[in-house]
Amino acid sequence: MPSDKVSVIIVSHNSEKTITFCLDSVLQSDIADQIELIVVDNNSRDRTRYFIDQFEKHVILISNNENLGFSRACNQGARASTGDYLLFLNPDCLLAEDAITILLKELNARKEDAGAIGPLLINGEGKVLPESARGIPTFTNGLAHFLKFSLRRIPSYHRKIDFSKTFETPVLAGACFLIEKVTFEAVGGFDERYFMYGEDIDLSISLGRIGKKNYCSPSAKIIHFKGESSNRPSLSNRWQFYKSIGKYLQKWKLDSEGIFQKLLLKISLLFATTIDFIKLSARTSAVVIRDFIIVMFGFFIIQFLWSYIKSGHFFYFESFRYVLNYCFYSALLIITLYLNGYFDEHSKRLQHLFRGMTFGIVGLLVVYALLPEAQRFSRAILLIAPGSLFVFFLMRDQWVKKKLIVSWNIISNDPDHPEVKNKAVLLSANINGEQSDGQRLLFDTSSLTVRKMIELMTNNSSRLQFEFWDRDRDYSFISSSPEKQGTFKDRYAPFRLYRSQLKMQKRLVDIVLCLILLIPAFIVQLMRGKIPLTNIGKIWNGRMTFVGFDRDDLKLRDVPGIKESLVCCYPKESIQQQKIERVIDYAANYSVVDDIFVIAQNLPTVLNIL
Repeated sequence: MPSDKVSVIIVSHNSEKTITFCLDSVLQSDIADQIELIVVDNNSRDRTRYFIDQFEKHVILISNNENLGFSRACNQGARASTGDYLLFLNPDCLLAEDAITILLKELNARKEDAGAIGPLLINGEGKVLPESARGIPTFTNGLAHFLKFSLRRIPSYHRKIDFSKTFETPVLAGACFLIEKVTFEAVGGFDERYFMYGEDIDLSISLGRIGKKNYCSPSAKIIHFKGESSNRPSLSNRWQFYKSIGKYLQKWKLDSEGIFQKLLLKISLLFATTIDFIKLSARTSAVVIRDFIIVMFGFFIIQFLWSYIKSGHFFYFESFRYVLNYCFYSALLIITLYLNGYFDEHSKRLQHLFRGMTFGIVGLLVVYALLPEAQRFSRAILLIAPGSLFVFFLMRDQWVKKKLIVSWNIISNDPDHPEVKNKAVLLSANINGEQSDGQRLLFDTSSLTVRKMIELMTNNSSRLQFEFWDRDRDYSFISSSPEKQGTFKDRYAPFRLYRSQLKMQKRLVDIVLCLILLIPAFIVQLMRGKIPLTNIGKIWNGRMTFVGFDRDDLKLRDVPGIKESLVCCYPKESIQQQKIERVIDYAANYSVVDDIFVIAQNLPTVLNIL
């Protein structure tokens, strides 16, 4: 067995979902005593740092005050390392216990010509990722990717490989690979011009330029929750990907190409980004648009029925005369539902539905009262339609809830453990039961090895969803497809402050307060001889918020940080414990009223520092 020291370098950025599982898997390696574990955190604003702190005895933590990008952070970790070998690992990966040992043996067996070696990547659905062995991107297959052709059809990129033995591959995936430190230094490390994506391709080619080869060892396996380390899906991440590939093509392939080919690549880049924007926007807003159409349709149905009750026929009211009114009323109802958290994934559906509909009806009546007489119709429709829609949405939610109930099978080496039994009762699951399509497997990671989980995932032909449950810490992560983000659950989640709808409410309050306080703040600062409104632009652009808390000052890791703020949610004179209690209460039970109340209390200070 190799006795060389291995420095495992992990770059994290908002990686709370998987970081604990990743670190646990490294520390469970069969050569854990030879491992130096370095985590470079790129200014995470979620609970990543809190989770890393739980491993403080085993981890060398490098904390950056900004997101330096993957390449710079990896080089930073490499410079701080003392190992003979460097293993670069994404925080959304789980290493099999013998993976590092196998990679060391294979790399040492090919010491004369080997540059780096990577494992076989298994995604969260139990499928082998083709990124385990890639060809070198060219102008042709790069253009094909931008134009949305499948790279699997291009032999020069994703090739058919015999995964029964170690093989040479032109490009290794940056998610996980092992390299000698002297070799890494010989090629100058990662090219820091790549912020994210493309740096692994660049490094692989650089190794080839100094006469080194890249290998993949299928015997070494890891689970890679593809996309979680970059928090996909995200338009900005897609844009970063396209920019990085463009830099790569510019650096390695396009120096001798004509102006027409360069222009064609830029056009295709813009085309691909536009398509992604449309797809991501549609995916995000599909549910909201669907419910808007339902509400709009509901208004017309109620009007036809009310016309029939009042006059004996369906067209007593001029229905299509009020189409624009109904569009506006429907939009108002959907907005109030959205702002009250009805569409949030952690929504308490009944509570948020009732509250959203209540505010919506009040808003409808206010708007109705301001309309000219010619645009008004029966007020009964404004009451009956939302009431009927409330009943409809309530029945639909109950039906969907029942439909989504699936059977779980808990896989554990300790089925008699009380926590496992309680979980089984809670989920109505059979331990080690037979699996079929539509079911889910819940892995008890506290008792199972990663190798065993990989074996179960890859040997099962059914379409399953897998959940990874850390029994000791009470975390769980539900894997998803590469196009969607996985779901993370723990005892602290969810804080209201971090729900998407309440984030929007907070942002809306910031914008409204900017407008209200603009002139008073300008006058106050001008009278004091200051440059006026130095911070209001940051708040307006979304870089700051009016009310928040200083996470680093509090050393509070179980609550995610937020943007830089003008004032804190706790009084200045508070002692440390009072500050912590107030922050937890603020995050857990957030309401926009909290921000308004804090601003009112600190109004002179706010006007002076805006």
